Amino acid sequence: MPTGSHLTDRILTVAMRRKKFSTRGNVGSDDVVILELNDREFKCKSRIPGIVLMRWVSHIDQDDPAKSAGAVEELMRQSIAPDDVDDFFEYIEDPVNDVDIKTLSQMAGWVVEQLTGNPTQESSDSSSGSRWSGPGSKDEPSVKAVT
Repeated sequence: MPTGSHLTDRILTVAMRRKKFSTRGNVGSDDVVILELNDREFKCKSRIPGIVLMRWVSHIDQDDPAKSAGAVEELMRQSIAPDDVDDFFEYIEDPVNDVDIKTLSQMAGWVVEQLTGNPTQESSDSSSGSRWSGPGSKDEPSVKAVT
């Protein structure tokens, strides 16, 4: 059994190895994030739990496009505001709206930028400077972040 002095030294050593983390200061952003696709606007969450993004990244697999597609769909389901998620998927699944895979990928990239606050490099085929825009659909989608 350790002596009183040794026990105190051990407690101090353990305390020195401790790192406290808190999420109390992580209040949600007041930004309203709007994803505008052709003539429709869909509200997005301004924040989602970090673990959701980590899972999404872990499921991106260049060797397995089906796995990656499922990860992108799940990210969009987690990112679109609950009131808009069903309308969003109904819209993108309607063949009349001609939402192709390139546009979906660009939307996912933009959503990740909004959620992380880390914009990615602009696409080389971007005509307006936004990763969103490009020659992929009849009416090029645009995005707005409204604060």
